[in-house]
Amino acid sequence: MMCKATRDGLSALKPGDRPFVLSRSGYAGIQRCAAVWSGDNMSWWEHLAKSIRMMLNLGLSGIPFCGADIGGFGDHCTPELLIRWYALGTFYPPFRNHCSMHGASQ
Repeated sequence: MMCKATRDGLSALKPGDRPFVLSRSGYAGIQRCAAVWSGDNMSWWEHLAKSIRMMLNLGLSGIPFCGADIGGFGDHCTPELLIRWYALGTFYPPFRNHCSMHGASQ
């Protein structure tokens, strides 16, 4: 209900605009209120591979607008790994390069 309340509040604040809410948790029907991202991941090859399964499963669960932190949120992403994240991330509906303040700049 938190995403629905946020969406309703944004709609009331700017009635003519379409609100964008991003969540990393959800329930059946969350796609009506928010986009979903897989949560904090690491800049590891294993997490790049796991993101494919997560996005496919979210899509099959009725949440087509989902994505992951491109490049990984934690740790330091190597140039080769970042290129691979970008190649895969072009197929995620929301493309978002995002990392922690303690990670190397991406």
